[in-house]
Amino acid sequence: MKSFQFLLGTFVLVFSLTSCSSEVERDQDTDSIKIEIKADTDEIKKDIDDGMDDLNEGLSEMTSGLAKMVESFTTNDQGENIPAADFRDLKAILPDRLLRMDRIEHTGERSGVKGLQVSVAEAKYEDDDRYLEVALVDGGSLPLAGLANMGWSMAEVDKETKNGYERTTVIDGHKAFEKYNSRWEEGELVVLYQDRFIITLKGKGIDADDLRRALNKIDLDELEEL
Repeated sequence: MKSFQFLLGTFVLVFSLTSCSSEVERDQDTDSIKIEIKADTDEIKKDIDDGMDDLNEGLSEMTSGLAKMVESFTTNDQGENIPAADFRDLKAILPDRLLRMDRIEHTGERSGVKGLQVSVAEAKYEDDDRYLEVALVDGGSLPLAGLANMGWSMAEVDKETKNGYERTTVIDGHKAFEKYNSRWEEGELVVLYQDRFIITLKGKGIDADDLRRALNKIDLDELEEL
C-alpha cells in the first residue's frame, strides 16, 4: 500500500470573495493537498467587529475595577481622601537631641503619584558607641500597615530567648511591636499611630527601655494636627 506523505509546505490557502465554503483537493502525482477556502468578506468583517466590541467591553470593566481599587486605597473608613503631610512638617517634629545624643542627620521626602503619596522624615543620633535612628512615615489615607508588611498589626507576637524578646504590645492605645537583643544591645520599636502614621525607632548600644524613653520625647500630638 502506498503511504501518503502530507507536506505542510504545500498547503495553499486561497481566499475567494464569493461564498462561505471550502474545498479540499488531492494531487495524485505529488501526494500533496490543496485547500481552497472561499469566504464572505461581510461575514469576516462582522466577526472582527464583534470581537472588537467584546475586547472594548472587557477593557472597560478592567478600567472600572482598577479605579475602584485605587479609590479603596486612597480613602479612609469614612470615605475621605486624606493627602500625606508635607515631609517638612514631619521633620519639624523630630527633636535636635534624643537620649542625650545629638542629631547628626535630618532628611525627608515625599514620593508617589497624586492620591498615592507617602511622606517620610528621618533623623539619626549618635554619641560615642550609641546610635539611634527615628523615622516618621505618613501615607494619608493609604493603609500603611498592610503596605509596609506589618502583619503584627493584625496578630499577636510574644517570643523570648536568652538574648532578648520580640512582642506586640499597646502603647498609649496604639498598636506597637518591639524587639531587643541584650547581647548586641540593639533594638527596634514600631508604633502604628492613629492608624495613619508609622513611627520607627532603631538603636544600638542602648538599654531595653531606651527606645520607649526616646518615643516619649517625641511630641506625637503634633501629628494629629497634620
